[in-house]
This record gives sequence, C-alpha cells and structure tokens, in this order.
Amino acid sequence: MESFRKQLQASTAEPHLALENTRLMQGIACGKVDVDTYRQYLVCQYRLFAPLEVQLRIWVQPDLATTRLVKSTWLLADLQALGCQSGGTFATVPDITSQAHAFGVQYVLEGSMLGLQVIKKSLPPEHPAHHHAGRFIQGNGTDTAHHWKAFLLQLEALPQQERPQATAAALATFGAFQREFEGVTNV
Repeated sequence: MESFRKQLQASTAEPHLALENTRLMQGIACGKVDVDTYRQYLVCQYRLFAPLEVQLRIWVQPDLATTRLVKSTWLLADLQALGCQSGGTFATVPDITSQAHAFGVQYVLEGSMLGLQVIKKSLPPEHPAHHHAGRFIQGNGTDTAHHWKAFLLQLEALPQQERPQATAAALATFGAFQREFEGVTNV
C-alpha cells in the first residue's frame, strides 16, 4: 500500500507547483530578491504562519508546540530586524477543526521548512537572510530532516478514514499560501 505521504504529495502536486510558480516564490528561489521583496516574503509568511500556529496549538502536543509552533515568532523577529514593527494583519487561512485537519496543515508548514534549506542556499552571502534577518530562513537548521521524519511517522499513523480531511486541509493551506503570495506583484 502506498504511504499517506506519497498520496498527499500526489494530491497536492498541482497547488504546490502553482505556489512555486508565483512571481514571489520564483524570485526568492533564484536568489534575486532585494531587501524590500524579502521583507514582503516574510510578511506573507507571517500573515499565514501566525494564525495557523494559533489554531494548531489546540491539536499539537504541548511539548511539540513549544518547539514546532514558533515560526511566527521567528518571522516577527526578522521583520523587526528589517524595520517593520509588525507583520500586518492575518491572512484568511483554513479552519483547523480536527486532528486530521491539523495534520494536513502541518504537512504544508513542516514541508516548507525543507524548502527553506534550498532557498537559503540560493541567496547571496551578503543577503540579510544570512545575517540579522535570517531566523526564519534558517528554519530548523541541521534538525530539519529529523523534524520532517518525525512528523512523517505521525502522519502515517493517521487512521485511513481521516486521511481525506487531512488532504483537504493540505490543499486549502496551499491555496491560502498561493493567494497570499500572488498578492505580491512588484517582484
């Protein structure tokens, strides 16, 4: 039987690609972003991560919440290092009303930490992401693969009957990211 991760990967391939093809992500991925565009990228991330992390706290074990649901704090620190006093208003994100929904959302958020490792390498050495405004881009650093593997073990344990809910939540989360990133046009 195919793993749930592979099923999720196949089900979300199209919206994942659409997100990667937004102008903002294309600019970030090729490392050709100025400080203003990088700031906009961080704002978009904050506007999404913050409300999702608030909702996830209900569904994630407390010990994991204190180590995994901290990205919005990292984003806010990076934005403040770039002269922003706040990350702005929260974006419209999917409601997380079950453990299955939480797993679908986490699939997107945890997976994005893998992508940050690629993005970090594409940015030039003098970029603020490598210095005073790089906590989010650093992600989980050398623990990224470990965090991802631990999450996948939990994901695979999700009961079969709950997997459609998780898939729907992952799709909705990719959609929220795409809408937010498409709103940035001056890349």
